[in-house]
Amino acid sequence: MTDSDEQKTLNTVPTDSWHSKVEYQHLIENIQDAVVEFEFVDSEPIVRDVNPAFEQTFGYDADDVCGDSLNDWIVPDHLVEQASELDSHTETGEITSQQLTRKTATGMREFLHRSIPYAGPETVDGIAVYTDITERVRAEQKRQLMTDTSRCIGEAETLQEGFETTLQSICSYTEWSYGEVWQPSHEGEELTFVVGYTEDPDCEPFHEASKSVTFRPGHGLPGRVYDSGSSEWIADVSQEPASVFHRTDIAAEMDIYAAFGAPVMADGDVVAVLVFFLRDPRDHDEVLTTNVTDVANSLGGLVKRKQAEETVRRRNEQLEQFANVISHDLRNPLNVAAGHLDMLPGNEHTAMVASAHGRMRELIDDILTLARQGKSIEDPQQVSLAECATESWSMIEAESATLTIKTTLTVEGDESRLRQLFENLLRNAIDHGPPAVTITIGDMKNGFYVADDGPGIPEEERSEVFDFGHTTQSGGTGFGLPIILEIAEAHGWSVNVTDSDSGGARFEFIGIDTDC
Repeated sequence: MTDSDEQKTLNTVPTDSWHSKVEYQHLIENIQDAVVEFEFVDSEPIVRDVNPAFEQTFGYDADDVCGDSLNDWIVPDHLVEQASELDSHTETGEITSQQLTRKTATGMREFLHRSIPYAGPETVDGIAVYTDITERVRAEQKRQLMTDTSRCIGEAETLQEGFETTLQSICSYTEWSYGEVWQPSHEGEELTFVVGYTEDPDCEPFHEASKSVTFRPGHGLPGRVYDSGSSEWIADVSQEPASVFHRTDIAAEMDIYAAFGAPVMADGDVVAVLVFFLRDPRDHDEVLTTNVTDVANSLGGLVKRKQAEETVRRRNEQLEQFANVISHDLRNPLNVAAGHLDMLPGNEHTAMVASAHGRMRELIDDILTLARQGKSIEDPQQVSLAECATESWSMIEAESATLTIKTTLTVEGDESRLRQLFENLLRNAIDHGPPAVTITIGDMKNGFYVADDGPGIPEEERSEVFDFGHTTQSGGTGFGLPIILEIAEAHGWSVNVTDSDSGGARFEFIGIDTDC
């Protein structure tokens, strides 16, 4: 029904009392919306008659409802007090008009409601007109929910904050009484409680009890949703055995019944599970499940982004630790070496040592800057990769190794950090390859590569080579390749590890503006 149709309906309803039974009966029989004729008995609106539209809209037969209190049939338990207040106004002769939630044979629906007293001689005190606006209300709620959820996701500082505000939005805009989020532990062996939200104080004990519960994949509602990657509805959890719903007892005690679980997907994997509950048993509700599913789909990007940020944060913490090691453990012996060098007579060899000492100090300063002042390049310059790589090679002692430079790229970046990047890559190839290793630096689409003809990196180890402390060499620090990743990301590049043409290692740096 359109807004225009609703207005036409309301225009057919008198704004004052009826004076003609014929007029009244004509309205009952011909109006498109549900109409109830009622009489107050002990302040209860007893149904005397309903029109065919009432039977179709609410799903109740006239023979069943006539003679009963209208409230018993259509008023939800939690709105009884509100309905009684409306009845008292009507009973005293007032016309009332408002939007209401009422229960039908198929579930809750939204109505525009008008209750109008009748002043005729018949044993009728008034009529109630119900215009079904459920679809319009749900569409608006859905729009507001998705808008609010998008805002929550965009403004969330942490993943938990994003989850919590999302649960709050869902519970505010829909019928769900309580919502919660479950995520796999770091080991992936069980699902743990992340956060829950409810506006109903009676749900708080269930919320508190859930915090200490865990689920193995495939077990319990969250575990089954996580394991299958599919949503699941339970009409009444209080009637399920513990093997199906592990919190059956406390759910029954707290009057928690219908439940729905939905997976949050990112890159094809389940990264979280949303679970929501109602305070009444209910068969599958398509509207409620669609709302949650749509929100779950939008959350996948948030989880992916926040997990990536968490990974970067951990890397930065590791880099900070490494920077502290450099600052305290390397500066002192370097100063000692420089002091003894100053006492030697100057020649070609001492000049090379002094130059190496200067480069070491520069590297230490750059690493400390990278760790403590963020990753961004604040003042990028035009840097020739060929010149940068040549200078880095001059700092490396490898008589049998060969460097072939094919790149012609000039990029925007920090020359000092790029020299460090090349030095780390070149040393990595020399340390892990044969004495006569050949290293090639060349251009590729949107980037460049550094490849060697050494033993390569096994595919199963490639996801770990950039972790701080990971090394396959005896006495290695495990810092060389992680620093490479940090420098690349500081420039806005990504790094891919694959096989070179000769079967060695090939590091590809992608996402570079090649128009420089």
